[in-house]
Amino acid sequence: NPFVPGETPKSLVVRHAQTEAERCPDTAHAAGEEEEGRRLAEDEALMWDFLVLLCQQNGVLVPSDVADLLLSDSNDGAHHLSKTYSQSKHIGTNLEDALDEFRRRLLAGRRKDALELACARCLWGHALMLSSGMDEQSRTYVVNRFTASLATPDPLFTFYTLLLGRTPSSVKPEGLQRAGNWRPHLAMILTNQNSKAESAAILSLGDALLAQGSLCAAHLCYLLAHVQLGAYGDEGARYSLLGTRQARLSSGTMEACPSSSQLRMTEVYEYAMTLGKQDFA
Repeated sequence: NPFVPGETPKSLVVRHAQTEAERCPDTAHAAGEEEEGRRLAEDEALMWDFLVLLCQQNGVLVPSDVADLLLSDSNDGAHHLSKTYSQSKHIGTNLEDALDEFRRRLLAGRRKDALELACARCLWGHALMLSSGMDEQSRTYVVNRFTASLATPDPLFTFYTLLLGRTPSSVKPEGLQRAGNWRPHLAMILTNQNSKAESAAILSLGDALLAQGSLCAAHLCYLLAHVQLGAYGDEGARYSLLGTRQARLSSGTMEACPSSSQLRMTEVYEYAMTLGKQDFA
C-alpha cells in the first residue's frame, strides 16, 4: 500500500526504511570481491538511513545531523580524521632549525626570504603574521601556499578552497578519485554553509558522482542541494526517481522499469517532506 501522510503511521514508514537499509549490507556481501558493487550497496544504505533521519525530523534538514550520518559507521569519523589528515604534503624536518633560520633572515631585514622559508618549512603561523605586515600579494601568496600544502583527500582542503571562493577539485569529476572518500568532503561543506558557493559545490559533487555511476550518492547530493525531483522522462531534469537513472524517452529505447524498492525510496522521501510541508508536491 502507498505511504499516505495522515493515514500511514510514521513509525511504519521509518521501520520500512530501516529494513531496506539493513538489507543493503547483504547486497554488498553478495557482491563479494567486486568493489564497485559493495560501494553502490553502501551508498544505497546511506540513502535509506538519510530517509529515516528525514522522517524522524519531519522533513527538516539539520546539516550537523546529516554530517554525523555521513561520518558514521566508517573510518572517517572525526577522531579518525584528525589522525588521517594531520600530515600535510610537506613538514619541516626540524622546527627549531627552521625557526632559527627564519629569525636570522628577519634580523638581516630579508623579509621575502624569511616568508619563503616559513612557507617551505610549514611555519604557517609565522608566515601569516609576517605577511599581514606586508603587501596584499604576499598575503595571497601565503594563503595559496598553505592551501596547496594540504592533501586533496583532506576535507580541510575542500573547506579552505571554498573560503577562497574557488570550486575544490574534490567535487569535480577529474578530482573525485584523488579526493578519496567523498563523504567527509560533503559533511565539511554541509556544516559550513554561508553562501551559494557551498550549494554549487554540493551540486558539482553530485554531478561528479553521477558521472561515475554512483546514483544514490549523486541523488543524495541533489537532495541536499535542494534540487527538485523532475518529471519522469524529462531530459532537462537531473533525476525524477531516487536511485534510478533518469529516463531518456527521446532515445527511442525502452528504459528499464524501476524496482519496487526504488519506487518506495522516492515515496518515503515525499512522505517525509510532506510531514513538514503540507503543500509539498
